[in-house]
Amino acid sequence: MKLGRNDPCHCGSGKKYKKCCQELDEKIQLATIATPKVKSKEVKEDVDFLFDQFPFVDEGLDYSDLTEEEIERIDSWWIAYEKLETPEAVGHHITSFLSKHPNLSTYLKLNEDVIFDLGEKYRSMGRFGEYVAFLQEYRSLAPDLYEEAEGYYNVDIIAWLMQTGNTEAIPSYLWPYVQDPILYADVYLELVSLLTATDVIPPLLELLERTKMDEEDREEFFAEDALILPLVYNALTPYLKAGYTRDDVTAYAKEYAALYEIDFTEDLVSDLSDRFTDIVRPFVRWEVSPDWDLNQQENFYFSISDNYMRYLRERFGLSWACAQFHAALIFEYGLIYVYLLDGNEWDELFDFSEKMLDRVAPMIAGEYHFIPDPVLTVSFLNAVYYFVDYLASCDMLDGMDPEAVKESTRSLYEVAYESKAMSNSVALCFSDFPLWKSSY
Repeated sequence: MKLGRNDPCHCGSGKKYKKCCQELDEKIQLATIATPKVKSKEVKEDVDFLFDQFPFVDEGLDYSDLTEEEIERIDSWWIAYEKLETPEAVGHHITSFLSKHPNLSTYLKLNEDVIFDLGEKYRSMGRFGEYVAFLQEYRSLAPDLYEEAEGYYNVDIIAWLMQTGNTEAIPSYLWPYVQDPILYADVYLELVSLLTATDVIPPLLELLERTKMDEEDREEFFAEDALILPLVYNALTPYLKAGYTRDDVTAYAKEYAALYEIDFTEDLVSDLSDRFTDIVRPFVRWEVSPDWDLNQQENFYFSISDNYMRYLRERFGLSWACAQFHAALIFEYGLIYVYLLDGNEWDELFDFSEKMLDRVAPMIAGEYHFIPDPVLTVSFLNAVYYFVDYLASCDMLDGMDPEAVKESTRSLYEVAYESKAMSNSVALCFSDFPLWKSSY
């Protein structure tokens, strides 16, 4: 039965057909009008005939259970798809086929390129929310197909929930990473970093608690600490407080040992006691010596990053896990900085010139492996932005211009954000810089 212009639209929007999908349907019909018609009959062994008759037939699929009419329908879909220009037309083209021909949907192989290309189009146009709405509809129409790449689609939805402040809905989308964290290892690690860096702690802890792994499994990720550190520093909360005691350190050491699956020893208690001392140390000048060896220099950067962690927690009300994530990037900067000095005079504790930041940031973000990480890129620049305030509170600027450093981080952030936001939904969670407002 032909749909009338004033009838309710078949998409279920509640609008009249003429005000909704009629124009898109007519475009799709025009795109397929030149497709040659063939008589319906069962496809047998004539594979060459299929490829000659239907140019979009995929040689890797088995069409033996389909009729020629069904294969023609699939081929016609691809012909029309190639002519569509707007993302809404592509989205409608997909959902319309899924609604009318659910038994043929798997033959389109949408999860290989089509859906991801659609996401890139929407992101490039600043219409990411419409892509998320499409994913929700796709999930509803073809749950089995959606499940094939669920881990990749869900991280887009999670990123959108974070951008719109709906973080309480995130746990509903964690299932693929809980079910098979190894399969989605890259996305899983990116999600852990994203939730930690943005201080979205409840779903982060739920994810990590539901996917607890032994040391051997964690090693498969090549980033073992990333899966443990949020739990380790979340455990710190009840113990590291004003007037903490040796018993607090000992109790924390027991949890620390259990999380890392190591022996609880008095040496561990002693090491953690030293770290507690660094963390609660007043924000005053650190004494350093230009004669220190490499090991002493690295220890200095580790200690000052621990103290900076408390600064971030107290100034912005961050969780220990989030504060540690950013402070650790200052420690990593220190390691890279002394490496780049290559034995030359250690006459500056920190070089935050734009030239040096531009050199170090890609190394921290992993770009030397050609895998840029937007979370690490922005988080590092954010950590430096506020670290100069910390240095000022410790009377350690030593001629450094904090406003010039902040301007350099803003400049590098703008370049990084523009280059990554188009292709990575996670980067869209960092549309504001710097990330926090002071709580005092």
